[in-house]
Amino acid sequence: MDRHAAATAVTITVEPGSLRIVDNGRGFDPTRPSGRHGIARSITARMSDLGGNAIVTSHPGRGTTIELRWPTTTPTVSEPTADPERLIERTRTGYGLSLTTYAIANLLAMMPTALHPAGHPQLQWALASITALTTVSAAAPILGRPVPVSRLGVAVLLIVALTQSITLSVDQLGTQAQWSQGVIGWCVLPLLLGERVRSAAGILIGCWAIPAIYALLRDPSTHTVVNLGYGTASILIVQLCALFFDNLIRQAAATAGAEADTRTRLTATERIADAVQAEYLRRYAELADTVRPLLLALANGRAVDATTRRHARSNIKGCVHFSISPPRSTTPCCASCGPSSTAPRTTVSRYRSTSPAPYRPSTTPRPGD
Repeated sequence: MDRHAAATAVTITVEPGSLRIVDNGRGFDPTRPSGRHGIARSITARMSDLGGNAIVTSHPGRGTTIELRWPTTTPTVSEPTADPERLIERTRTGYGLSLTTYAIANLLAMMPTALHPAGHPQLQWALASITALTTVSAAAPILGRPVPVSRLGVAVLLIVALTQSITLSVDQLGTQAQWSQGVIGWCVLPLLLGERVRSAAGILIGCWAIPAIYALLRDPSTHTVVNLGYGTASILIVQLCALFFDNLIRQAAATAGAEADTRTRLTATERIADAVQAEYLRRYAELADTVRPLLLALANGRAVDATTRRHARSNIKGCVHFSISPPRSTTPCCASCGPSSTAPRTTVSRYRSTSPAPYRPSTTPRPGD
């Protein structure tokens, strides 16, 4: 403001999403070509890169107004940012599709052996078709398409398991005829990958426990208890491990995303710090180059010529005022003391002005005066 605009007053207004700076300086013509970066590259382009805009209004002799605006709302993200190359996220997607494929393959493998002893072949094929279609519907949310069918699909599969168990006789419970016992859990599992791990585990256990309770109510024998215990150890626990493994992949993706965000912020902070340090060193070098000839002249006891004084004042105008007093002689205080002269003295004061400060010799008394 001091060097370029020669302003004596600046008003800065900060509001959410906007910054307004108004000065009473000399102003300029924004349409006039400039040999430097200019407003279009130094201000407008940078704000545009950040998603905002800049408006610069100025007229010669009427000051300058700069308005900067940027968006204040950021999109909300329901899940943590994925890893930069989405390797973990793609692995999780492939894992979900593999579980879906395995569930369908398991259903197709068990149906031929279970169809004859179970009876009611048309009903069994209808239940198997509903199970297959419901399982395939899990592929949509796995691929990232928001289709709210998970809870509905779980309810449909639970109804299929109960219906298939009801069609069997007591002697057929726990045998190959009850194909839903070894199939439904695997078909429910892909539908639960988008749920919280605790909720998903509870739903999976419920889908296993409800048909098991029905079987115990129909046949509370030792054979049924042993069969359910064997099924719990060989099927349910494996399904829970598969569910927990998916949760580990999800946590790994969240951790990788958080680390990537932290690394990005640290990199941005380091670049900003380097830019500030470079700007500080540049300004310090300019100030040193400006003041150095003046300080050397004073240190060597030489008179400061008008050119050196003018150069110092022109570069630090409005910031620092150098007042240099010439040498002056003093009267000896006694006969044994000869005349002495004082070295040039410098008084440095800060001021704010649009015109150079006048030359004022220092009148500060020295010891012995």
